[in-house]
Amino acid sequence: VPQIHTDRETLSFADTPLKQTQTANLTLQNLGATELSLTDLQITGADADRFSVRSSPPSIGPGSEETVELAFTPTTTGDTEATLEIAHTDPTAPTQTVSLSGTGIGPTIDISKDTLNFGGDSVTLNITISNRESSPTALQVAKTPIVGKHPTDYSIIGG
Repeated sequence: VPQIHTDRETLSFADTPLKQTQTANLTLQNLGATELSLTDLQITGADADRFSVRSSPPSIGPGSEETVELAFTPTTTGDTEATLEIAHTDPTAPTQTVSLSGTGIGPTIDISKDTLNFGGDSVTLNITISNRESSPTALQVAKTPIVGKHPTDYSIIGG
């Protein structure tokens, strides 16, 4: 009879910059005396779309082990969780689960001033927005709208 065993119950990916991919391996063992077939591998849960199975063996021989390669590609910053469900031919437990987790990280910005005091009719004040040197990802500024009370009284003349 085949008998499945995983090398862990949880798999945590390293902090990963947005839209980049981090891979990790999960080792599956067949502790039984006959071949173990892996019939289906699915990732479920609210954040399942951020995880994927990159490669998996169709079966594992008696007394052998194989590797499943998983990937994490965050699309938002913060913690994400999902579950890998492994359907197989071990009759003692038809589904094996492994909890998956990862954290998406984005740029860390610095703003030179948090308040601008114009104090006159037509005054130009400078503000600098920069990506910290230690930031894990590139900073992309898509637009810089002026918001708040009377936004049409102000304009951006550069950047």
